[in-house]
Amino acid sequence: VVADEDITLYGKFEPSLSIALLGNPSDNQYDEIVHVVEEYSIQHGRIYQIYDTSETDPYDPIITLDAIDEAILQGAKIIILTSGFYHSEATYQAQTEYPEIHFVLIGGEPKEHTFYTEPNIAPNTLTTKPPKELCGFLAGYSAVYEGFTNLGFFNELGTSNGSAGVGFLAGAYYAADQLNIDILINDAAYKNIDHASMLVKAYYMESALELGVELIYTFEHDDNFRIQEIANDEEIEIILAPNSYNSQSESVLTILDTVKANTVRLILDGYFNGDFEGGNSIY
Repeated sequence: VVADEDITLYGKFEPSLSIALLGNPSDNQYDEIVHVVEEYSIQHGRIYQIYDTSETDPYDPIITLDAIDEAILQGAKIIILTSGFYHSEATYQAQTEYPEIHFVLIGGEPKEHTFYTEPNIAPNTLTTKPPKELCGFLAGYSAVYEGFTNLGFFNELGTSNGSAGVGFLAGAYYAADQLNIDILINDAAYKNIDHASMLVKAYYMESALELGVELIYTFEHDDNFRIQEIANDEEIEIILAPNSYNSQSESVLTILDTVKANTVRLILDGYFNGDFEGGNSIY
């Protein structure tokens, strides 16, 4: 955290805080974003401050909104929120309350209610989203090139991730066409189920085993890792989608991830050069 530093060290003079970073240190993407903000601030003579919002209930915006108020009081001009949909409601409220402040929500969209309302990205807000179709394509393509021909897809994070499955199908069949081989993706092995329970996951895995599935591209976003556990016992391989939690199961062949540092750097460059693309969501 840079605070009350001698900013003449950077060869520039900035009278107050300009960049605020809000997030939960336990998030997968947190360290990467902190690092790029620190690096950017040092290179460009900006003062930044980090605010830990991990004490909040995951979806309760109160602590995050308090941190936003404090950051603005300290002079923040651009506020980066790193916890995706956990910061969705706070961003929704703050972007209206502070139209002169610029907000960047990483991996989420501002919503009045996280689950039940449509996103509203104000002109002073920019959001980012992972390229789910491309990640799915890479997963399917690489799976077939690694020799897997009976594939499954299980999405448990809502319909918004359905495009990952479309990409997975496209990548797998594209690779199969290049290699001139046959592959199988049975309907019962390809599922989009919103917030699946452990029982539903177990039932899905039973079906996958009966179908002879060799590899599954999936999202694991909770603490039970049921698909990974069963896959490990039955020697089925897993490719995890971006933002999944990895339990270090031996069934995990690889985990796809997105590099956010360049995106954050470009957003900061755009803002400080007067080219902030508010009202948009970018990959």
